[in-house]
Amino acid sequence: MQIFIKGTLIAVVAIGVFSSVVVFDLQQHAGYLTSTVAAFGEGGNDGGGGNDGGSNGGDGGNDGCGGCNPAPADPGGGGTTNPPSNENGGDIPPPPPPQPPANIPPVCTLQANLTSIVRGNSAVLTWTMSADTTGATLNGAFLAVGNGSQTVSPTETITYTILVTDGELSSTCAATVTVTTTPTTPTFTCENNVTLSVSPTRITRGNSATISWNVTGATSVSIDNGVVTNNARSGSAAVSPSDSTTYTLTAVKGATTITCAVTLTVESGGGGGGGGGSSTPRCELTASDRTIRSGDRVTLRWETSRATFVEIRDNRNNVIVTTRGKLGRDKEELYDGSITVRPARDTTYTLTAERGSRDRECTVKIDVSDDVTVIRDQQPLVVSIPLSSLPYTGVDAKTAMQLSILALLVAWAGYLAYTFYRRDKLAVVKR
Repeated sequence: MQIFIKGTLIAVVAIGVFSSVVVFDLQQHAGYLTSTVAAFGEGGNDGGGGNDGGSNGGDGGNDGCGGCNPAPADPGGGGTTNPPSNENGGDIPPPPPPQPPANIPPVCTLQANLTSIVRGNSAVLTWTMSADTTGATLNGAFLAVGNGSQTVSPTETITYTILVTDGELSSTCAATVTVTTTPTTPTFTCENNVTLSVSPTRITRGNSATISWNVTGATSVSIDNGVVTNNARSGSAAVSPSDSTTYTLTAVKGATTITCAVTLTVESGGGGGGGGGSSTPRCELTASDRTIRSGDRVTLRWETSRATFVEIRDNRNNVIVTTRGKLGRDKEELYDGSITVRPARDTTYTLTAERGSRDRECTVKIDVSDDVTVIRDQQPLVVSIPLSSLPYTGVDAKTAMQLSILALLVAWAGYLAYTFYRRDKLAVVKR
């Protein structure tokens, strides 16, 4: 009997130790800390043969299943607590451990102060980089780490890209600069640079009109048909042609010359000698070409009104046309007309129209250009020495010179003949 009791005690102790190890392992995984081991040591309350569970623990372990599946402890009795279980009776697994934060690449910003420029101009790039940046490039070229700026002058549209890295991860930022061609300089034209008008546009013969002009960007301005501009870029002048006339303004800017025109229509007045109006004569003098070469021809044209005397002279006071001494139709035909002249040098022609004590002058200048001409004012000092005679001898120098040359030629011929004769004679002796 003692042997049976001892074997039973040994078996109970072995079962208690085994249960303690298993429960301890489960507690480690579930995160619970209980006194289950102590409960198993005292015996199970469910044991069929235990009377009070505490003092008869040995009998309880014999009659019940003391450590197999302990019941939840009475809240007031200080018993053990089991881990939570699911609806199927199994333990709920512990939550997974938190994951480490994902790696974030460095970041950058890039901006251009001008997104569009004209070719030849510049823009400024400005950038920023996050603090974890360890390396950077701008369009593939090394860029110092940190915030900064750079002036660029691209010749065509381009996108600038910055790449930043921390050694493992990288990111990019970009900015585009659009390049346009140089704007075209406005063309120097009548439409863009010249305002030319006449008011009124239609008059009766003997009346006058006003030509007005305004030119921008020109270096010189002139108007034909006797309008004096004094090279002014803007102004006005009164005109009174006897026939319809087109006035041409010529403006020069550098190598560009433009001509702009306006027409004044002149109508003949009704019959009768209506009074009123000015008695001062008027005149117009023009040239078909203002610049010619020496020997070229140019046509002078003139018109007058209310004149009784007309004369054209050049600046050397040569009379080209005059009504002086002419009468009737011959005289009237010279009030208006044309003539061809051929000036050899720069010449200014002046038309004078007179009526009693009143007169009016119109001028036109012709510039003559030519190749350089050398004019000799005297004969060369030494061309030859025509001595008519030798001093103190009375011998004609020309005859003496000719005889001297002839004598030299005869002597030279004799020398050559003697040389050939001697050479032939020596050749015969050697044979």
